[in-house]
Amino acid sequence: MPFDNASAPQGETIASILVPCWNAVDRTQRCLESVLKWTSFPYEMIVVDNGSRDGTREFLSADFRRRGESSRRTTSGVLSRILLLRNARNRGFAKAINQATARARGKYVVWLNNDAVVTPNWLERLVDCAEKDPAIGIVGPRVHRLGGPQAVERVSYDGLGELALFSEAWGLRNAGCATDVPLLMGCCLCIKRDVLTRVGKVEEGFGLGNYEDYDFCLRARIAGYKLAIAEDVFIHHDYHASFQANGLNFESENLASLEKFRDKWRHWRNSKGMESIAETLAAFKVGRKG
Repeated sequence: MPFDNASAPQGETIASILVPCWNAVDRTQRCLESVLKWTSFPYEMIVVDNGSRDGTREFLSADFRRRGESSRRTTSGVLSRILLLRNARNRGFAKAINQATARARGKYVVWLNNDAVVTPNWLERLVDCAEKDPAIGIVGPRVHRLGGPQAVERVSYDGLGELALFSEAWGLRNAGCATDVPLLMGCCLCIKRDVLTRVGKVEEGFGLGNYEDYDFCLRARIAGYKLAIAEDVFIHHDYHASFQANGLNFESENLASLEKFRDKWRHWRNSKGMESIAETLAAFKVGRKG
């Protein structure tokens, strides 16, 4: 059954949306405005500024807070709060997620990259998918410009002005459908609170932002949780835009993180019958993250 927003206890925060950012202020603004526009569940937003130097700090301090206060008034308390956390330097995606998670109050915790753009009913449908099966611990959407089984390589929308209409048609075609998968990518993950309790913090040893998502998903699977794609949710994601915006070589950063990831999981095998990590990674074509 779909999660009934109307039946949620008054004042309950259904989801905590965590958005780490590092420069790329235009993409951060675009992402946050899409959340404010298209999210109707009771939620809070926790933004972690990882030492930005490009105007992000000023935007978050002034314009975004003003927009957030306006949204809070016009949506009758749907947005419960906006919390801004700052780091003096870039401490990486995983560290930022852990910082924000420690302050999160939601029944669900959502990781959202600042170069993603969400669409109508995105959060409701992610939560609906998670509620279908108590064993589902993490849910992700279909995504443009992403590797792995979540990827939608060909899309018909021409620019973000057509994204909402495309996503609604996509949702109607795939209403209520879900697909079990071995791994999910972290540009947008909806995670049940009990998963965080059992699995623990995000691993912070993989660099600025690669493979901590795979690592967390594998640990969740070992703990007994399923991972699923909510087939009726489509979001837009720019191809490793944060690396490009900060002048970093994505391929070299990716390879360094991949080696750390492989070293950690190379010899692990589950005695309960789950395929070996090596088989999972081979099936998922690890090494070709996008």
